[in-house]
Amino acid sequence: MKRLLISTTAIALLAGCATLPQGATTDKGKIAQAAVTNGAISCGVGLLAGKLLETSARTGCIASAVTGGITGAIRERQRQVDEANRLAEQARRQGLRAQVTVGDVQQANQPAHKQLKSMSIDLPADTSTADVQQLLVRAAVMSDASSTPVTITVFGSRTQRQQTVGVLRSALRADSRTIVNEADGKPALVLSPAPTL
Repeated sequence: MKRLLISTTAIALLAGCATLPQGATTDKGKIAQAAVTNGAISCGVGLLAGKLLETSARTGCIASAVTGGITGAIRERQRQVDEANRLAEQARRQGLRAQVTVGDVQQANQPAHKQLKSMSIDLPADTSTADVQQLLVRAAVMSDASSTPVTITVFGSRTQRQQTVGVLRSALRADSRTIVNEADGKPALVLSPAPTL
């Protein structure tokens, strides 16, 4: 039974992580955790089904763990898309234009799922208001939480950029891998790849 549990955990982890496309920008630790959790629960269900149907409990456990692992990984990626959409909605409530770009990823023998591509928020001329600064801090925190380094490009006049970059840098961790760039243009914040939590 101990070997079965260890094997099942490994299978669920592999099944969940195998759904990650090449170059995925998802937080693999959270994906793995969701895959193992769902895989373990599914294994238990598979064990019971195997016993009730008088078939191999081991086969039921393994088959269910694979299915649960994949389901858990896909559910976690959807949660990440939802979090990016919540930040965009917060920006829209402040009258700002925000866009989350999501693409469908399809791999052989696996269900299609959503993956974040990028996120942009048009900023007002004055980013010193409490609401806008809260939005900037949240974007910085999301970027810090991403397992893949995120580049935040701040557009605007020199003064606007300095104001925005100052807020972002003060919100980023000291050991942050997030890169903050500046460019001339209409005031905006572009996160690429989109932060994945």
